[in-house]
Amino acid sequence: MVNENKKRALVGAAASTVVLLLFGFVLLANPITAVPPSTTLVVNASANCADSVHFFAYDVAANFFGPASASADVEAQKSELHNRRCSDPALAVAHQEYQAGVYTSPQERLAKTQTLIDNKEAWRLTVMSLETRESSCSASLQTMSGNYQTLWMRKGASSSDIPGIFQASPEKPSYSVLRFDCAGTQLNYKLDCGFQPVATSFVGVPTLDQPAPSTPSKPRPISPPVVTTPKAPPTTTGGCPPGYNCKDPSRSIGNDPAACALGDCGPRPVNPTPPPPDKVEPTATVAPPPVTLPPPAPLPEPRPVQTIPITVPQTAPG
Repeated sequence: MVNENKKRALVGAAASTVVLLLFGFVLLANPITAVPPSTTLVVNASANCADSVHFFAYDVAANFFGPASASADVEAQKSELHNRRCSDPALAVAHQEYQAGVYTSPQERLAKTQTLIDNKEAWRLTVMSLETRESSCSASLQTMSGNYQTLWMRKGASSSDIPGIFQASPEKPSYSVLRFDCAGTQLNYKLDCGFQPVATSFVGVPTLDQPAPSTPSKPRPISPPVVTTPKAPPTTTGGCPPGYNCKDPSRSIGNDPAACALGDCGPRPVNPTPPPPDKVEPTATVAPPPVTLPPPAPLPEPRPVQTIPITVPQTAPG
């Protein structure tokens, strides 16, 4: 009886082993792996993103990206930034190039914006990529001051026209930004101008007075420069003459207030008139005519050698 029980136990153990082995083979054939965050799930979570197109630049009179965002809460600013990117594809394209630090031509930016309008999924993925990068950074509200460059938008004839993007260097004593401190870089979005990117320079982006031509232009004949005497420009209501960048006198050279004594205060022309050319003409030096000297006199002919015979005296007899 004991042997019979042992046999049954052995048979049961063997059957269990076979089942475990078969189950193991099934697991090996279908390994269980960690499911990464699904792009589709994230996009579906923002299903209302990219539903309609609205360029916020048409909501303001100036060349801002849009109205000011005045909330003092970081999360509220991030939420407003998300909503604007999901409605304004031109804003999303500008922020995409700002994060990458690589700027295309004005025509390419217009084409990229149109691509997002035509492909809603690509638009949502662009917004998700921007916010994924910023989620790894430390967000805060900061006050900045000093000289800076910013991206502006050039509006078209209609609010449905994609606005062009250029850069400018406005002067403002201080301004608020939504800042993302990331590993090795820093992103600053200017709040009073609708999340405009702020940087020291945007290489390759034209300024307001330098639009990029759509077609190659024919070469123009070179004309001599016209020298004019600069006149004192009229001042505006704000005290800054048109065409000038007004500086804060307290900042001056290197933000040193004492530099005002050196003349680094007040407005500066954007395109100063170059000084007139030097009117002093060089005096030509006239070389004297060469003097022709007479040929040298010929040397006298050598005289013949004369031989004078010498008489040998005879010896006297002894």
